[in-house]
Amino acid sequence: MANLDESISSEAIVAIDARGFIFGSMLAQKLRKPLILARKKNKLPGELIENNYQLEYGTDSLAIKKESLL
Repeated sequence: MANLDESISSEAIVAIDARGFIFGSMLAQKLRKPLILARKKNKLPGELIENNYQLEYGTDSLAIKKESLL
């Protein structure tokens, strides 16, 4: 991460639950980009965008607040 600079073409950094918040917040701060938090289902309030994904032992889903993407 020490070699990253603002030339990375992204509009925001998406960090996934728990450990991702730690690394994502540092990365977003270094790159001066907004941080969007993705959490497990039913952990965020408000209107959400959800995506289901397959695991070895079943399925799970992640959600992002809709207003974060506007």
